[in-house]
Amino acid sequence: MYLKHRSKRGASRQITLMFAAVLVATGGCVHKPMWSIETVADPALCALNDSFGGSNAVAVRTLKYMFCIPNGALARAEVKQIDPTVVFIERERSKKHCPATAQLCVGSTNQPRFRMVLERLSKLPYVERIDLAPAEFY
Repeated sequence: MYLKHRSKRGASRQITLMFAAVLVATGGCVHKPMWSIETVADPALCALNDSFGGSNAVAVRTLKYMFCIPNGALARAEVKQIDPTVVFIERERSKKHCPATAQLCVGSTNQPRFRMVLERLSKLPYVERIDLAPAEFY
């Protein structure tokens, strides 16, 4: 009985270590502690490199990403300061993506150090998800 219990603890520890390794490998795609709301970035965005120019750059098409923020001037100003490419979508086009009290924001990867921008956006307490934007926003 003791050996079975010990092996379950070992398996649990191994799963915990694998989970921690996955979180470290994502390189900043999940930023908030597990016991609070996590900001989840789309894996396709996490996989992109920051290089858009120069001889070593891999040709990557520009992608757009979207996220919801509280509807207010203060949140808009904070987001615009972090991401100058962000566009605030009017309520009629955004109601299927955000709740009624939120504002839909669409940003672009076509900017220098966009991964840093995504990381800073994901650290905002009111940003819960950052997803690839659907074709309607291109």
